[in-house]
Amino acid sequence: MISGKQPLDTIETELEAQRQAIADLERRLATSSDRLLASGKAQADAYRELARLRVNSMASGAAGASGAASELDAAAKSVSVLLRRREEAAEALEQQLKASEQRRTTVEAERTAQAEALSAAAAAVDAAEARTQARLQADPAYRTQLERAHEAERIAMHAEEKATRSEQEQEEKGRAYRRDPLFMYLWRRHYGTPEYRAAPLFRWLDGKVARHAGFHDARPDYARLLEIPGRLREHATGCRETADHAFEAVRALDQKAREADGVLALEATETSEKDKLQALDEQLQRLAEQNAGLLARRQEMAAGQDGAFRQAVDILASGLRTEALQSLHEEALSTPYPEDDVLIHRLSELQREQEQLETAGQELQTALQQRHDRLRELEELRAEFKRRAYDQPGHGFEDGMLVATVLANVIGGMLNQGALWRVLDQQRRFRPPRTDTTFGSGGFGRGSPWGGALKPPGGGSRGGGAVRGGGFRTGGKF
Repeated sequence: MISGKQPLDTIETELEAQRQAIADLERRLATSSDRLLASGKAQADAYRELARLRVNSMASGAAGASGAASELDAAAKSVSVLLRRREEAAEALEQQLKASEQRRTTVEAERTAQAEALSAAAAAVDAAEARTQARLQADPAYRTQLERAHEAERIAMHAEEKATRSEQEQEEKGRAYRRDPLFMYLWRRHYGTPEYRAAPLFRWLDGKVARHAGFHDARPDYARLLEIPGRLREHATGCRETADHAFEAVRALDQKAREADGVLALEATETSEKDKLQALDEQLQRLAEQNAGLLARRQEMAAGQDGAFRQAVDILASGLRTEALQSLHEEALSTPYPEDDVLIHRLSELQREQEQLETAGQELQTALQQRHDRLRELEELRAEFKRRAYDQPGHGFEDGMLVATVLANVIGGMLNQGALWRVLDQQRRFRPPRTDTTFGSGGFGRGSPWGGALKPPGGGSRGGGAVRGGGFRTGGKF
């Protein structure tokens, strides 16, 4: 058996690994985006140098080349302004992310400490309850009341079963009577009883019908068939009331003993610690949502999808698509000047580099989006694990190897979360170190006062199987 905290530790370790992988991919994508923008700027610089050469060498093309160079200079200045603003925004975003991460780390540490405080409070309740149970088990008056309650419960259940069988028998055996129209006609007229009223003629006719149908012999049998279940059910109801009173007496003794030994005060402390842990989990959930928004913005900037970056790219692309630059490119290809050839070759290399960077950027964006989706799924997995209180003290899982295998497959994307929840629900066990949740009034299947604030819904059992007795000869769930 493993503790409930071990799977949670595995999930949190994987969360941290995903965060590291996302940060690495974002750095690579940001580098690729910066290189892509740098490639565009380098193309603009090459065209500007080509225009300068044309101005110096050919008077006829001077006006067009000078205009192209001026347009590129203006574009470069606009891009520089945009990039400075973008760098400032990126720095502010990083500061927000850093502060958010520091806050998350702080709250995680607070939660770890709070979980330990809850464990200590639960252990105190468990120790106190174990002492109370030992004291009650040694008390002859308590044992007598408990045995009386178990005996009353046994009698009540036996009476209820007998009443139910009688009602079923009434339904089955009474069917033949109800299907006989002559018998039911006389029965409804109360023939053969003081309530029967009829004129002489009808009385004479009903008598002939009764003799023909054998009503005189059948009527007492059917009357008993209807009467007995009612009496048995009335008796069963009385037995159940007696059993309920006996049970309430045992539960009152349990509660009185728990209060006298200070268990209720300790349980109140445990509940308070549990509420504090829940508040921290809710705070962590809000921080995770806030952090997800910041990470999405950083991913957008790393991918060059933010407004400033797109505007800078559009400005450069617009500048490089002008007719003057196209003419400049065509003229440079037709001239014998080696300086032109060097720049044209450089432009070709830059265009190839741009295509490669765009392809690599798309692949990095796809990988980064997959990581973000996985991070979100793991955050949801951790939140649901905590919501189900699987990591709280006293809770664990029977087959640790099975749980670890299924969890690994869920983390690896080979199984969905539904499979994990089914396995965890099946393997979940509640094992207080000393307290018996089926002790005393906890052994009647009506919930248990034992087990503190962290006991399973409905009281539960320590082993997760059939509810066991409270250590007495007549103990156990009926």
